[in-house]
Amino acid sequence: MLPGWRIPHQQVEEDVALPSRLTLLYRPPVELETVTAALQRLLAQHGCELEVRYYAGKRWQSEEQIAQADLLLADNLIGEAPEATLESWLRQDTLWRGILTESRWQQQQDTLRQIQQLQAQQPRFARLQAYYQQLMAAAIITPLFHYQYQISAPPHMHGVTLTAHGWFDFCQAWLPPPVDDAPA
Repeated sequence: MLPGWRIPHQQVEEDVALPSRLTLLYRPPVELETVTAALQRLLAQHGCELEVRYYAGKRWQSEEQIAQADLLLADNLIGEAPEATLESWLRQDTLWRGILTESRWQQQQDTLRQIQQLQAQQPRFARLQAYYQQLMAAAIITPLFHYQYQISAPPHMHGVTLTAHGWFDFCQAWLPPPVDDAPA
């Protein structure tokens, strides 16, 4: 999920019977199409047909949408406050209401509330990481890969510094109001 976070080792069960058909729903980036094609070929080798559906939206829309699929594939961008982003994802994304039972979702919210109550940052981040480890160990989420975008941009543009991720540092940006050329 993040650099330094280990993905728990999963025990491979050789004799697991796959269903004859599964449905995978994925959303941008479109590069995940390569992953879906590889998964389709792999499952076919084991007698399982994978129906792939692409959803062009940036966010899952509803529990009903999620219920249409057996597998979900998506990418989540994590910015300059990764722990806060990951906590927010668990708390607010429609995905969780769609894949967790009501009691499990409520338990997740209680866990996040307890984590949020920790005043010191390091223990809070460690507990969040431990919770993610539980989700990964239970195969509720499975990170496929971690990548970072590298944006090629000059460090200064019109006197405004850009952040390491190529965004304007809005703490220093001042843009003049548009000039109204219409006569008064």
